[in-house]
Amino acid sequence: MRFKVYGRTTVNVVTVVEAACPDEALEVALGELNCLNQYVGNGGDDKMVGVEGDDDSVSADDEIEWTSAEVE
Repeated sequence: MRFKVYGRTTVNVVTVVEAACPDEALEVALGELNCLNQYVGNGGDDKMVGVEGDDDSVSADDEIEWTSAEVE
């Protein structure tokens, strides 16, 4: 049997903003980058995420926690 196995991992997002203090930086970041953009890749629309700006980055550095499986 083949199974589709679902898991999750933490994705860290970094952006660079100009602000007067850390609290303002959080507000500016939320205004400039409030979601990840989804890109199609590898035959599906759930395979890749990305950001648009040069000052933005995404990294998934944690281990995957497998949470469920279903017959494919």
